[in-house]
Amino acid sequence: STPLTVSFVDPTTMQITALVPMDGGDVRRSGNVAGIAVTHGGLSVQVVFTDLQVLEIDAATHEVVRNVRAFSTGDQEVIHVSVSADDTLLVAVRDTVTLSTFVQLRRFNLPGMDEQPALSLRSGPRFSPGPGRTLYRWQPEGTALTRLDLTNGTERLVPLGSALPTMITVV
Repeated sequence: STPLTVSFVDPTTMQITALVPMDGGDVRRSGNVAGIAVTHGGLSVQVVFTDLQVLEIDAATHEVVRNVRAFSTGDQEVIHVSVSADDTLLVAVRDTVTLSTFVQLRRFNLPGMDEQPALSLRSGPRFSPGPGRTLYRWQPEGTALTRLDLTNGTERLVPLGSALPTMITVV
């Protein structure tokens, strides 16, 4: 089989500038890649696997940082990954025993990976971090976003009219 690598691409030339192997050497990964997220300043890349193992790549040197982190998932698997503007790694996990009934948003401060209290989410969310510790999430079949304030847990519905988004980015 083909080894797993993370490709760095120069957006102006669309040329691959580096290939970082995720197998062998100092990398002992498990599970499949669930998502990749870049820190707010672009200094590092977090590669998150379905079993909540997290590898960090230094974006300048393209080297895997020797601080592989593995977190307990119990009967959960990672379904979505992102990084907020304050460099909090946001990881949505779902229950694998009873599918689509339990989703949590696990939060980790970067670079130390200290875990914050998890938040409960409705099943099946896709999300994008927004400004000021906010999170915008939606259901793939929905026509509204939910704005979640990560500081106090309050939510507000943001209607999109008849649009059915497949992906959002908040800038």
